[in-house]
Amino acid sequence: MRQILSNITCLTHGILPKKLSRFVIEGAYAAGSTDETVRFLLGNSQHNSHSRANYQFKMLKKLVQHAYKTVPMYKFLYDTAGFCPDKHLMILDDIKHIPILEKNLLKEYSLNDRSLSSSAELFGKLHTLSTTGSTGTPTTITREDKSAKIQKYLLGRTYQSIGLRPSDKFAFMWRDKGITKWDLMGALFGNYLYIPLMNVDDLQSSTLSGKKVDEILQMLFRYQPSYIRGYTSSLHMLAKCYASNKTHLKLNLKGVIASAEFLPSDTWDYLENVFSCPVYNLYGGTEASPIAISSKHSRVLDVQDDVFLVEVAPSGNQVLSHESTFIGDILVTDLHTYAMPLIRYRNGD
Repeated sequence: MRQILSNITCLTHGILPKKLSRFVIEGAYAAGSTDETVRFLLGNSQHNSHSRANYQFKMLKKLVQHAYKTVPMYKFLYDTAGFCPDKHLMILDDIKHIPILEKNLLKEYSLNDRSLSSSAELFGKLHTLSTTGSTGTPTTITREDKSAKIQKYLLGRTYQSIGLRPSDKFAFMWRDKGITKWDLMGALFGNYLYIPLMNVDDLQSSTLSGKKVDEILQMLFRYQPSYIRGYTSSLHMLAKCYASNKTHLKLNLKGVIASAEFLPSDTWDYLENVFSCPVYNLYGGTEASPIAISSKHSRVLDVQDDVFLVEVAPSGNQVLSHESTFIGDILVTDLHTYAMPLIRYRNGD
């Protein structure tokens, strides 16, 4: 099936009018989004720092109060720590008083089938997905329909920020996640090539070999994408294969998106030199994504802070100021997911 998908993608591009192809893929980016959702994302991206901070606090306060009242895990966590949302969360900076949600607590509730989320009847349609479990036991994440739509549209906004448009041909080198209706739609209209790299349930047998990387490169030569997204390590292997390519074939890329793994400066330089295009560093995870991305002119990652609050916590759970430079743990708060809130979640990065 995956080979068929790849073949369809390579063969059908250019058969349909570009306007029709663009219309279909744009629909995939904003799948099911309401006018309210679109206005929310577009409107908040224009806010100044003062109004943004007010907005963040308002959303945080509402979310924390909801979690404390409706989610047993948060009720237990906050009561144990002596934290009361109505008394201890009065300004945005008070976020540092909110107890950190550790991954092991999240998994403990998940494994014991205890309630991690609010009542389903409050939100209607729910979406569930699981983490890969690469660092341990997979965790199931639940989102209400509005949250899922916001995250889909947020991905489209993130891509647009680096110049990627729905009409651009896009190659996605990722884990074997199964084929979705959007994969099929993108393949049929020639704008999307999904290349499965590994099976997370059997990493040893699906490790990338030199032969496999060469096959992927040949596929990309035939497809000629404008953008490629993949794991940092996989892109590095692809770049080495491309650099040693003895044929006259070339890739004409507008951008490369590295994600899911740390991107060292020397690897960043190497990828840009070999592929002759900007390389973007996208940060996110199954629990929350896309959280941040770099730009064409800066390697500093810009946080999507109308959707996520991101903190860095050193040892001892003390959060330092933004002016401090140190290595710590990432804490993520998703301001728009209520079915299964993630508040000051230490994601392991």
